[in-house]
Amino acid sequence: MTDDDPFDPPPLERGEPNAVRIAAALRRLMSLPDGRAFIWDILGQCGLYHASFVPGEPDRSAFNEGRRDVGLRLMARLLALCPDLYARMA
Repeated sequence: MTDDDPFDPPPLERGEPNAVRIAAALRRLMSLPDGRAFIWDILGQCGLYHASFVPGEPDRSAFNEGRRDVGLRLMARLLALCPDLYARMA
């Protein structure tokens, strides 16, 4: 797997600095109804649930795809850390 693959295990599982603090913060955030609403809003703003392709506009498509990648990485972390709370978000 490469660093560009959105299906790589999240950095939290690779022992990067602050991984424990970040994981705990995400779990705390997801444990609150308002926190889940906040994360749901961010994932929506990332265009995670929409097509990123804009016909005839490669720059906008690339921008949208970059924004979507952020959402995919956040979703991968959430699913690795607290899949039960992710399911309660919708």
